[in-house]
This record gives sequence, C-alpha cells and structure tokens, in this order.
Amino acid sequence: MKKETKKRPSTAKTVVVQELPLYTIKEFKKELDKGAVVLDTRPAQLFARGHVPGSINVGLDGPFAYWVAAVVRPYDAPVLLVCPKGEEKEVVKRLARIGFSKAIGFLKGGFENWKSRHQDIATISTISPMGFGAELKEPGITCIDVRRSDEYIDEHVEDALFYPLSLIHNNLKRVSPSWNCYLYDSTGYRAMVAASVLKRAGYDRLTVVLGHFQEFKKANVVCKNGICSYAA
Repeated sequence: MKKETKKRPSTAKTVVVQELPLYTIKEFKKELDKGAVVLDTRPAQLFARGHVPGSINVGLDGPFAYWVAAVVRPYDAPVLLVCPKGEEKEVVKRLARIGFSKAIGFLKGGFENWKSRHQDIATISTISPMGFGAELKEPGITCIDVRRSDEYIDEHVEDALFYPLSLIHNNLKRVSPSWNCYLYDSTGYRAMVAASVLKRAGYDRLTVVLGHFQEFKKANVVCKNGICSYAA
C-alpha cells in the first residue's frame, strides 16, 4: 500500500493586482494641478527624448520596484503612471509586490497621445561614453556618480562627486543650479532616474551618460579608485 504524501500549504505570497483607470489628458492634468506625481516607466532613452514635465523616470527594464520605493516623493502624493501600451498590467503587478498603493491611474494613450495633442514636453540631454570623453576636455563640467559606494571606491571618473541615487533627495541642496552636471552610473539607468528627480526639482543643466562604465576608458575618460571624495 502506497503511503499518502500530504501536500504542504503554499507559502508563496499572493499578489492582488488591481486594475487602474485610464485618464484622459484633461483628467490627467487636473490631477497634476492637485499635486499628483507622474511616474514614467519607459526606458531611459525614450524618457530623455520627451516626457510630461515633472515626471520621475524609473524604467520597467531595470530594478523598477526597488527604485520606485526609494525615489518617488512626496510620500503622500498620488501617483499617475505613464507607460508603453500593453505594459500596464506588469507595472501594476510590480508595484503591488512592494505594497505601493499610491498609483491612481494611467495616462490614456501614453506619452504618444500627450505628444500628439501638442502638450508641453520636457527633455533631458544624453551623451555616449565616447562623447563624454570628448566633453570632459572642456572646462566647467561637474561629474556626478550616482552608484553605490563600493562601485565608486572600486573605480570612478576622476574628480567626480559621489551622490548615490539612494540618497538623491538628501543631496538636492548640494547641487548648484549653476553647475553643468554630467551624471553617470554603470549603464545610464540610475543616472536617468537621478536626472529626472533633479529636473523635477528645477535643475536644467543636466546630461546623462548612456552607456556602460567599462566603455569610459576606451573614450579616454580618466578613472581612479579610492574613497568617496564627497560622500553624502
């Protein structure tokens, strides 16, 4: 006689995914006027080319939920979402996993609808590692490294300031509006998140290096290792 094996109860946490409404541009702008924050989940390159003014960019193509929890402020503000068509369910699912309940809805038709209706658009400059190497030869550039401390200590651009993305809100007052800031990390993902936070806070002279840190040396960018020169 075969011995029956009892099934153990599943310990997997059930994620309740709630559908969110689609807002027309008129409804979307009304919520903005009331203090809502826009979270744009598109890739960094697309966000840079154009976005709803004041948006925070945390791309779905990276550690999305982690950085949403870390950088979306104010804490108590409702959040409006902008994402590519067809990714709405995935966005809501990932937010639900961290208990993020401030999202109130999506922009109907996404950013393309916003753009086609001739609404105000903001942009952020980007540059390749090769272009970055050439620009560094010019005076008046402030490099900001937004990586973790261990990454910075291992190797960083010479004279770069260390303002980790995890503490970006703490460091806003340390960034002068007059600086011509070039932000970088290991790929450009975190740098764009940081740039979007700075842009929302009123900083305009921002350029994000989009490309792998390993490519910096090929572009003749001088790097060194050592302790954080201006840690938060």
